[in-house]
Amino acid sequence: MLPKRWTITLACLTAVIHPLASDGNDGSSADECLADTRAAIAGIAKNYAGYPDKRTQLGAKELDASEQQARKAAANVTTREACDAIIDDYVGLFRDAHLSQLVRNQQDNFSRTPKSLSATRQLRSQAGAVSLEPTARLLSDESVVLTIPDFNLYYRSKLATLIRQFDSEMRQRPNLIIDLRGNSGGSDGTWQVLLPYLYTHPIVNVGVDARATRENADAWEAMGAQLPDTESASRTALMNAAQTLRSAAEGSFISLVEDSTTTLPEVLVLPSRIAILIDQGCASATEQFLLAARQSMKVRLFGQPSWGLLDYSNVRTLPLPSAQRLLGIATTRSRRLPKHPIDNIGIPPDVFIADLDTQQSSEEAVDFVLNYWKQKSGTR
Repeated sequence: MLPKRWTITLACLTAVIHPLASDGNDGSSADECLADTRAAIAGIAKNYAGYPDKRTQLGAKELDASEQQARKAAANVTTREACDAIIDDYVGLFRDAHLSQLVRNQQDNFSRTPKSLSATRQLRSQAGAVSLEPTARLLSDESVVLTIPDFNLYYRSKLATLIRQFDSEMRQRPNLIIDLRGNSGGSDGTWQVLLPYLYTHPIVNVGVDARATRENADAWEAMGAQLPDTESASRTALMNAAQTLRSAAEGSFISLVEDSTTTLPEVLVLPSRIAILIDQGCASATEQFLLAARQSMKVRLFGQPSWGLLDYSNVRTLPLPSAQRLLGIATTRSRRLPKHPIDNIGIPPDVFIADLDTQQSSEEAVDFVLNYWKQKSGTR
């Protein structure tokens, strides 16, 4: 069983991919493409946590026809790019960026195809425009600004260290601004350190169910094995989760994270007013943080609706036969469904900011928040 709140999502995907041994093929022949296409269709049907829901939504006949069309097209390709496009088109039917194709590049690494990048709003980390290190700064005697571009487990200790360094400063100032623009997710374990500052009353958490298959269990175990020694608790949690998946009936859904309520021992007097800057780049585990944060009486979300990528999560990889392609597959389903979906909808801000994106300077966005608070004369 995983900790009460745990999600490994999109931003962690590249960290858990093992380069596959190449067999000398480039995945461009019709036979290789057909094998990859068939494996992709079968792998999604068997292992993707969203498949039963999506099959109902899309229609069984329509999805079966799309599968047949993809196999027919794959049998006649002449280039690798054409095969990539066929698999992309099929994967795209599900409208879930936690289900994606990755292809081997010239550097012998795996990356999303150009079409997948376009469909998922190329991440700020891939654009290379900013550092993904968390930072903090004292804006004035009244305000602290935290900028957190990534919730990847790699940054958990860095964020925890930063929060410790600025703990007294945040506890002495009424205003806290947390800039999450472009933060595409990572792990819930990374953002837990922020909860004491925004907490006002018990936080309700909705759990997830996992699709139990041998392949999913193997992948969870592999992810645990790759974690550094500093994440021993996380490694143990992933290994235990893999064992839980193996013990369940193949293809069944089991409770992996229970519904829970987070109760902290105290409510901090300061900060008393917290703004969280969000945009369409906020996804996955970041959206899970937003669901928790907006339950606080201190918090207001500023910016634009988030991405909408949370209903099916905990991504793992599925190698395809040619060794030139992988699928990223979500293995868990939120129990918010079907009544409270987030995917392709997003989480709306409390205060909308027009033309806000990851390229707008932090100063402009922060100034908007400060002016908003000033106009409200310090009230909510």
